[in-house]
Amino acid sequence: MITANMRLSVFAAAAAAVLPVAVLAQSTSGQDLTPEGRGAYVSVAGAVEGFHARAGEIALAKARRPEVRQFAQTMVDAHRESLERLIAAARERGIDASEPGLLPFQWSRLRRLERASARRFDRVFVAQQIEAHEIAVELHRNFAENGDDTTLQSFAEAEAPVEQQHLDQARGLQ
Repeated sequence: MITANMRLSVFAAAAAAVLPVAVLAQSTSGQDLTPEGRGAYVSVAGAVEGFHARAGEIALAKARRPEVRQFAQTMVDAHRESLERLIAAARERGIDASEPGLLPFQWSRLRRLERASARRFDRVFVAQQIEAHEIAVELHRNFAENGDDTTLQSFAEAEAPVEQQHLDQARGLQ
């Protein structure tokens, strides 16, 4: 489920009663967060992995609760590793993914995290991680099912349950 900060667009075919409804998540700037094309997927997946790692680094310095710091370390380690695997899979398919950037809304989230007071930091970090992992789960599940590249679909298929596990862990920190 994508949070209220994310706009959901629902597209249905004329025979909506017969055909499944496709849900397409978009950032507030209109960036498709569940692309099915390999280049767009690599771009968004790289941004997702990079966001988790950067937010985790900030949390390692600012989190107050030990379990939040432990989760942050997991985010840094797991998402750096995942980003390396994504870059390798993309290169195998001829896609340059060496410098994936963050999306504008992610930069905004990082700035908010950096500015969060010590008293509110853990709560802000956990809320952002829940939202970010909801996006990640949908991104990888959608590409695994509908993507246009079997190598990257395999990456997405392997990554979706990991992201779900991280989402469950983040929810447990609330």
